[in-house]
Amino acid sequence: MQQLAESAELINLLFDSQPDNVTWFLPVMDKSGLVIDFKVGYCNSAACHTLKSSRENIMSQNLLTTGLMDEEWKKNVFEQCKKVFTTNQNLEFTYHSTGLDKYFHVQRNKVQGGVLNITRDCTQLETIRKEKDKQAGLLDQIISNSPYGVSLYESIRNGKNAITDFKLLVCNQRSADFTGFSIEELYKYTVKELMMIRGHSDFFEMCSNVVETGKPVYTEFYSKPRNQWLAFSIIKFNDGYLLNYIDINETKLLEKKATTQAAMLDGIMNATISGLLAMEPIMGFSGKILDFKFTMFNRAAEKILGIKEGDKEKSFLGLFPSAKSNGLFDFHCKVFNTGEPVTHTVHYTGEGLDQKCLISISKMGDNGVVQNFIELN
Repeated sequence: MQQLAESAELINLLFDSQPDNVTWFLPVMDKSGLVIDFKVGYCNSAACHTLKSSRENIMSQNLLTTGLMDEEWKKNVFEQCKKVFTTNQNLEFTYHSTGLDKYFHVQRNKVQGGVLNITRDCTQLETIRKEKDKQAGLLDQIISNSPYGVSLYESIRNGKNAITDFKLLVCNQRSADFTGFSIEELYKYTVKELMMIRGHSDFFEMCSNVVETGKPVYTEFYSKPRNQWLAFSIIKFNDGYLLNYIDINETKLLEKKATTQAAMLDGIMNATISGLLAMEPIMGFSGKILDFKFTMFNRAAEKILGIKEGDKEKSFLGLFPSAKSNGLFDFHCKVFNTGEPVTHTVHYTGEGLDQKCLISISKMGDNGVVQNFIELN
């Protein structure tokens, strides 16, 4: 008897030291042997704290008549305990208590002719889980709605730990839109298989180098089958890489158009028989124009003035210092400051020149002037 009492005391001490709520319900049966209620056979200190009642008061209660729980929850607990007791099947679940505004993880097991209930306050864990789920959901929305294709690939390595291929872990719809593959196909094929279908011979080596060295890569790729330009950003991510890409067809078309227009403009300027000089002012601290620097001159200007391509590095007064004394420099300053164009006939002497020219000077944009001139000699 003493040993039994000591064992009971030990069990009581063990349960009382636990932070979980522990109760043991004993069935109350009618004459036919049906379970009609449960009475409390044991509760630990944590259960007393949660229920805000003494051990003596709790152990004097029956489940369905206690005032320590609301009616709905009493009925739920009774049905759960009855099922565990009659079927010998354990029950485990997590629920939210609206009254306490807490989350609890519950285990109910049939033990020694009763039902042992262990309830753990998991509010903090559940809050963390919900926050993680929320963050994961937000991240998923960001990726899904990104204007960029986003794909995460994982390395496939052989027995010697060498990268032999890559497989897709996650991607968004834009990845499929930009590549012309369906999402199912992107998941189905490895990187090498995709490259065999589409063609990009050095892409695998490029990605392998990023994963092995950690050095990111930015590159542009033109797909002939799709007549499409894509820009790629590849960075190492764990044992794989994160691929961001975007369709740059429109950008490339604009670049091509700009290049064509620049070439056309250059051709027009160099085909004209009049000289053209484009310049920007060199300002002093006071805001006064000290000189002009060349931004462009055409072949006619080179021929008429005897200047060379390398002279672009020199300033206007550096090449033509006499322009300061004959008023030509002042004409340029006036046009820049007022925005009003000037046309003059100038007889320029100096720097080995003796030329009479018709000169037209206009402001070009916000920070330049252009001089158009023809020789009258």
